[in-house]
Amino acid sequence: MKKLFVALVTLSGLAVSGGVYAAFADAPKDEAGQGQLEISGTLTNTNPVWVWGIPSDVKMAAADITLQKITGVVEGSNTAFALDSMNNIVLLEGYMKTPAPSGGAGLRPVITVGSQQVTEVCWTEQEACNIEVDALNSNTKVGVLQLKVDAELASAYLGHESKPTTRGTDKTLAALTALPFFQTTYPNPISATGTNENTYTSLSWTNTQNVSSYMMVNSNSAKLIVPTSSVPDVWSATLPITVTQK
Repeated sequence: MKKLFVALVTLSGLAVSGGVYAAFADAPKDEAGQGQLEISGTLTNTNPVWVWGIPSDVKMAAADITLQKITGVVEGSNTAFALDSMNNIVLLEGYMKTPAPSGGAGLRPVITVGSQQVTEVCWTEQEACNIEVDALNSNTKVGVLQLKVDAELASAYLGHESKPTTRGTDKTLAALTALPFFQTTYPNPISATGTNENTYTSLSWTNTQNVSSYMMVNSNSAKLIVPTSSVPDVWSATLPITVTQK
């Protein structure tokens, strides 16, 4: 939770009597009075730290992919090659190391893959977003790598009458409930129905306590698309992933 500390400059040593007016002076004729009040503050982040990582199996799945040219599917003037090892795999996962004292600003991760923000946009496999990055050979573009990705998450918190509540998908709830602090912080939780959007929004609710969350970004499918007239022998691509807090 981000807190704003405001320090006001105060006037001191003034008695509650007629002497208080000694602190004031007449403004010169035909001129407005002038003065200033300095206000300063500090923003501190007392939220728990989110930790993020790329699973080791996706790193293995993305390395040295061998494709048979005969398996390419012609799409207009291009040929597409399916990257089966990148189907239904977790690209990124993250979780809170400890619960936040309460919900509020600064808890919701904003995840961008390539140039596409996937949080608040690509929430389900049906709403998955197509993301493209250049495929290169010796720093020369030879095609594009196209991935279909979505995001999903789970959250837990103490809500009305301090009752533990969980929200999320089966996969994300399984990961969240496996965190070391979960069983002691959320005994016998109530499962709340809702979408990924509702779960994401619940992180900003200020009437909740002991809020925690787990999030993942999935690759549903991937393919390499290259001109049919110039299919490269080798290629590589870099998929940028950034995370900020909202």
